[in-house]
Amino acid sequence: DIVNCEMWGNTVNEAISLSVPALLTNAVGASDVITDGETGMVAHESDVGSLVERLEFLLADDERRIQIGRCGREHLLNTCNLEQNIAAFKQALEVVVDDKS
Repeated sequence: DIVNCEMWGNTVNEAISLSVPALLTNAVGASDVITDGETGMVAHESDVGSLVERLEFLLADDERRIQIGRCGREHLLNTCNLEQNIAAFKQALEVVVDDKS
């Protein structure tokens, strides 16, 4: 059987934080972190050809692979940092408190 979903784990963010270009499928729903060909690579779920295409794209050019890794890290640091996480947590708490009022 083919699994048509993927779990989102910290391993993706950890890889990106180390400038490793992440290669995910669109089943992950990581559009807030990965822009295909810019901050990482996105293959179509259950499509081996798409996965091979994206992998070959990364492996064909060392400079491009390094650049995508760097762009991914920069994007992650700008969009997923402690200050933003704290602000999002506070906002979620405010919604909960407002709902109970």
